[in-house]
Amino acid sequence: MLIAACIGAGVFWFYFDVRILDPANAEWLFANGGDGIQHYLGSYAFRSDSWHFPITKTTWINYPEGVSIIYTDSNPLLSILAKLFRPVFPPEYQFFGIWFLLCWILQSVFGFLLVRKLTGDALYALLGGVLFCLLPALIFRVGHANLVAFWLIIWAVYVCVDNELSAGKKLFLFFLIASIASMVHAYLCNMSLIIAILWGIRYLLKLYKNRKEAEGKRALYAFISRGGVYLLFFLVFIWGLGYFYNRPQSSGLLGFGYYSMNMLSPVNPGYPNIFKLPVFAITDGQYEGYNYLGAGVLTLIVLAVVLGSRKKRLWPVSWPAWVVLLAVAGFVLFYKNNSLSYGLKLTGIGIVAIYMYCFALVRQIGDRSVFWLILPATVCFLIALSHIGYMGSYLIYEINLNENAFYSGIFRTMRSSGRFFWVTALILLSVVLVLVYKNVRYKAVAYAILVLAVVLQLADMSYRYKSVNAGDRRYVNPLNEKEKAMIRSAKFLNFLGGVDLHIAGFALLNGIKVNNFYTAHAEGKLTRKKMEQLRENFTGLRSDTMFLFHVNELAVHKTYGLTERFYGNYFVSPAEDYPADDYAMYVTRTVTDTLSSLMKMIKNKPVVVLSVADEASLRMNSFFTHCMDSEFGTAMRQLGYRDSYLALFVNGQLYEELRSETDPVSMADSVLNQALFIKSCGAEKSEPQGVIWRINDTEIIQQARGLNVLALDSVSTSGTPYYLFSNLDTHAFDYPF
Repeated sequence: MLIAACIGAGVFWFYFDVRILDPANAEWLFANGGDGIQHYLGSYAFRSDSWHFPITKTTWINYPEGVSIIYTDSNPLLSILAKLFRPVFPPEYQFFGIWFLLCWILQSVFGFLLVRKLTGDALYALLGGVLFCLLPALIFRVGHANLVAFWLIIWAVYVCVDNELSAGKKLFLFFLIASIASMVHAYLCNMSLIIAILWGIRYLLKLYKNRKEAEGKRALYAFISRGGVYLLFFLVFIWGLGYFYNRPQSSGLLGFGYYSMNMLSPVNPGYPNIFKLPVFAITDGQYEGYNYLGAGVLTLIVLAVVLGSRKKRLWPVSWPAWVVLLAVAGFVLFYKNNSLSYGLKLTGIGIVAIYMYCFALVRQIGDRSVFWLILPATVCFLIALSHIGYMGSYLIYEINLNENAFYSGIFRTMRSSGRFFWVTALILLSVVLVLVYKNVRYKAVAYAILVLAVVLQLADMSYRYKSVNAGDRRYVNPLNEKEKAMIRSAKFLNFLGGVDLHIAGFALLNGIKVNNFYTAHAEGKLTRKKMEQLRENFTGLRSDTMFLFHVNELAVHKTYGLTERFYGNYFVSPAEDYPADDYAMYVTRTVTDTLSSLMKMIKNKPVVVLSVADEASLRMNSFFTHCMDSEFGTAMRQLGYRDSYLALFVNGQLYEELRSETDPVSMADSVLNQALFIKSCGAEKSEPQGVIWRINDTEIIQQARGLNVLALDSVSTSGTPYYLFSNLDTHAFDYPF
């Protein structure tokens, strides 16, 4: 095992800059951006805080109710250990570099143990462990550090095939694996539970057949009772861990089907490669289903099929299985989508056929424990494909699921379903390693084949050499000194809505608690209720708390003063200890219920601006556009899908109108002593979609889809303007005239 551990460390060295192992070097996490910042800050907040219940709760984030760091993906397993040793491992230290090293070592060790258990050959198992470490999906997940713990899946598979273990020991080990996995990531926990449950069902059926015998009945009842106890212990464990505290409140399928795996994913490298393998297009969310097996593993699969077919019947599968395969093949080949080429169709059929054939060959060589791994492998394969199947960029099938049905909650827990193919890939690799070893006469041939596979796999992955090269990267927080001073003057930092991790990070690292944070899927129930009350009760009056907000997060029909922009994106209400500037303007968020009231506003207000963000034409009232064109001389009837559009009205008259199908539109002018800059950008243009209103150097960015309305209501004696603004989502809703 020591050699296997060294091999895992060697593969880690191949991929990573070893300087990320320095606990004091957290800059590379911030410099790389993405989810790594969320993971580190969640762990930092938890380790800086005192202990709470549930054990993973911190009140530094989502203050005051707090949140479990399970939902910030901050590796509760290592965070708890680091917090226990806080005097020698302070909160500002990072453990993610060490975690990556540990995962690659354990990947190699458990891969070695599994292959040795299946073949009895230690040298062959060492080479097999290298392939487990070189799966492309593993290094692909480094941006989401917890998910690289594939070794937990291999461990669960090992328990399944170890026939020397009693059923009681297997139940305990599955409980242990699921508990550890729940402290790493919920998806890995779900995968280990699927493996355990399917093994349990198969074993239960075996006991049920012998239920008429007294000993068989006792064994059946003992297994059920012991399994029930472990299940109860597991539920209590994850409750105490924090899975049920302030958990995200979601509905519907929450992206299940969108974040699926493409049918071609196992053979789709997704990048230009040295072997010139074709790269297939996939849909937007299917990056979660990236499961390319690599040139070495694909070569090994082909050799396993060829070697397994030499001395055995070419089709060693029972006729019902082939009926299923032919039905699938016929469906794919003759599906109504005629744009799908026969090359793609045959590739998809080939993937399914080879998958089934490998398990059939294992069954023929008599290794039933390995053969029955087809159950978790196939279940996870189907989950990965989800109810919406794509081959390349082509839709192959779609099964309608009721988003409000009782089962939708189950699918929400498997939202990024494409990840579940990891179970299938690891089991399939185990199967082909067994097939190669048991279908060659000489061990030296098996070793040579595996060396070839490792070389090919390494060559295929060479583009990722030192890809996590963060040792020299330096992070400079993008906030300016004034913004930093403003945060330091506060005791608390409150966002009225969306969170920026650079801002939240600076606050947390300076000991300032934040009321909202980026958590998995959605904000928790307690946090959602608090945020709704906060937006409703926010007055803009100064206190010991600093507030950051966008104008569309303000309560309706309340007037707020706006000062300068904060970090180019937010408006700020500083804490009382910070000297604030005078208000540059006042705004009131209103609700426009009817289109006729919008026309009245144009007639009665001195300045009115209509501008489109994203898309506004789909459900635009045709009578409204006709009236606008007739009464004000606009050309709104020409507004097309995703067009950029703006119109400026002064004293009830059309002052300027711009529209473009391909580009953003903008105008700058001085109207009634108001210096205006207006910009509209529809979807899929050369710039990010949205609306910009700049009034006397105060800039408001609106990204609410549809028709955005800005109107000058009045001007104070000191010259400070009062503006009204609202949004009509005429893309999604039918507004009455």
